[in-house]
Amino acid sequence: MIVRAFALLIFSVLIALTGGRAPAAERQLVVVNAGNEAIFSVRLGNEARHRWSPDLLRFDQVIDVSSGRQLRVPYDRSVCRYDVQATYAAGAVAALHNVNLCRSDAVTFRR
Repeated sequence: MIVRAFALLIFSVLIALTGGRAPAAERQLVVVNAGNEAIFSVRLGNEARHRWSPDLLRFDQVIDVSSGRQLRVPYDRSVCRYDVQATYAAGAVAALHNVNLCRSDAVTFRR
């Protein structure tokens, strides 16, 4: 009985912390740089949020030309379709729109 009450308490706290929604899932996404300049920032966005996520590359990470990097990305399974944004070394920004993160495991930026 105590275990069941504790589990219910934990579940209630999780619901309260997430605003009643299921917590976001995480998955691995490979970001490939097929362009001619290093990528310094990768962000996710979707129409429901109307904003970009924090940078998914850490401050000490870049995606060099002709290489890729596996990133752990948070996503909401009820949304699935996201825009993926890359910022290059010189500041140019490119976006891939409507990427299905529920099914895709890689994206490629060409610039």
